Amino acid sequence: MEKQTGNAGRPDFNAWFVLQGTLAAMHHLRYYGEGDNEILVLYELLARAASRTRVLPCIMYRLPYRWQYRVSEWVTHPGRLRHFYLRKKAIETYARALLDQGQVTQVIILGAGLDVLALRLACEYPDLKFIEIDRKESHDFKRSALPSLPNNIEFIEGDLQHPLPTILADARVHDAGAKTLWIAEGLFMFMPEASVGAMLQQIRQLCATGSQVIFTTVPSAYQGKWLAQWIQIYVLWKEDCPYLWSVSLEKVPAFIEKLHYRLMAQISYEQLHKKCTLKKNKQNKRIGEDIHIVEVVQ
Repeated sequence: MEKQTGNAGRPDFNAWFVLQGTLAAMHHLRYYGEGDNEILVLYELLARAASRTRVLPCIMYRLPYRWQYRVSEWVTHPGRLRHFYLRKKAIETYARALLDQGQVTQVIILGAGLDVLALRLACEYPDLKFIEIDRKESHDFKRSALPSLPNNIEFIEGDLQHPLPTILADARVHDAGAKTLWIAEGLFMFMPEASVGAMLQQIRQLCATGSQVIFTTVPSAYQGKWLAQWIQIYVLWKEDCPYLWSVSLEKVPAFIEKLHYRLMAQISYEQLHKKCTLKKNKQNKRIGEDIHIVEVVQ
């Protein structure tokens, strides 16, 4: 592990909101077990550092977790923060199962934000290579906020509006011939459909057949109560990252088949909440993303 120094940078607002919301859900609803203690420690370090960079994170950080949870759900929708945690746990569970099979040799996180999955997995799988692609500000913030980072992880600066081959051209550890796990969590809704298709095509060129991609999609551009909807639209507009693509679960298989991928699994928002909470999902609106796992074919 290497000690990191440098400028704190400023975390992306959406990345911070997901982080703070997940942290509030884990504490307030106790959606965590013994194995999640490391996640809590890392999230709390990032939340504390974020509170020094913006006014809203500063205010939220000082509120009790139950108040953070109530305020955040008021401006989004009941169940939204719970979804952040359940979505991340489902992706982690599948990723670990795939890595344990021993066929994947590198993991690439697209638009990593403040997610800590790669950091944790890199410590547990020291023989694998991990790459996080994000903007410089996010990387600088993460390096400054966390005390140490694994040696087998590389941070690649890149705006994902640009082609992936260009972004990865100077990567130190990337192997275009390796079986790779790609993770694009909470990313594709901010890209036009044509750009999503182009990125998936580029991914095929940058890894071996049999590589897999885990990605999420929003089933509807409308999410939550009318007030929450307008707050969300305003914040996304202000942060220059509006939703640009939504797709129903039923249309994803045909979409990825045209791009020469094979569908491995899909987890709908309803399935995710019902399975993880052991309760019937009573939400009236689609307020969370669906999860898709696809495999590169020839």
